Amino acid sequence: MPNFIFILALCLFSFSCQKEIETCKTKGYTYVDVNETVEPIQSHPYLAAYPGSWWVFSGGYENNCIEKENIIQGREVDDINCTIFRSYQHVMLPNMSASSAGKDIYYDAYLKIEDSVTKTHKLLDTLLASSWTEYKSNSMTQQHYVRRVDSLFTAYDLPNGDTYFNVVKIVNRKAFYTGTNTVYDEDQFYYAKDIGLIREIIAYAPYLGYYEPIDRYLVDYYIAPH
Repeated sequence: MPNFIFILALCLFSFSCQKEIETCKTKGYTYVDVNETVEPIQSHPYLAAYPGSWWVFSGGYENNCIEKENIIQGREVDDINCTIFRSYQHVMLPNMSASSAGKDIYYDAYLKIEDSVTKTHKLLDTLLASSWTEYKSNSMTQQHYVRRVDSLFTAYDLPNGDTYFNVVKIVNRKAFYTGTNTVYDEDQFYYAKDIGLIREIIAYAPYLGYYEPIDRYLVDYYIAPH
């Protein structure tokens, strides 16, 4: 009999816990908004994303930086009290009009909204051999981008003969699942301190049968006062 009572009590306890766990799912969450304003976000010196700046690359490729108001969305879930705290930070961010580096710059990263949450994707570092995951998708393609600091140059010469100083080379290794196998390619980005992107070599979708990379380099630029 004592064993039966113990088992019965255990079952009732388990049912009660299960019921508590399901409460948030069945009754829904209470949303609490938290608003805060922060100072304008600055750019990493090697991105040089200062509003008013512009860059012209070989082939006529142009990039401009403007200041843009943005709302950074965040979310924190409290499953005990069935509450979701939503934050909206109103900030001024450098926005790159046309760049493989991304659009809205957040110091050394760019912003992307995923599942109603603003996430940062780091673009660069200056610590040799350091690496990090820039982006990983949950889609059918299973894209996975891993960046690393490949080289540091005191001086670096572009194909047109122009020389830039204090340059970091970032290699972005990309993996794609095509449905039958995983293919890889690597992009290369060169950033000069206080100037920004000076060269990019982009592997052009070898998994689609295109093997000619895009290679463009800086031919003219203006860095706005900051």
